Amino acid sequence: MPGRDLVAAAWTPGDELAGPDGMLPPELVWGALDCPGNAAGRLLAHRPAGAVTAALTARLLRPVPVGGAGLISYAWLLGGEGRKYTAGTALTTADGDLCAVAEALWIEPRPRT
Repeated sequence: MPGRDLVAAAWTPGDELAGPDGMLPPELVWGALDCPGNAAGRLLAHRPAGAVTAALTARLLRPVPVGGAGLISYAWLLGGEGRKYTAGTALTTADGDLCAVAEALWIEPRPRT
């Protein structure tokens, strides 16, 4: 996002991803919270591609709707040192209702020798 240390992406999960209750299952919410942290590292800190999630702590705040106006995922960097960095992420409805938040530790693989 221009002028901010934040990356964002729009996503509209298809109806086929809905659970029995018509909402996005938690395991797919975790995926929507995980992946943007890698993008924050690459786009905001110019980290190389290939980092892996070492830990993800997430909190579902409300059911996440499927279809409709869609969702927006946000990610920002919290810190980093050496091959490790930490990113915060959030998932909102297109109207801005906060659905879930997370913090992830990312680790870049050791360079090949």
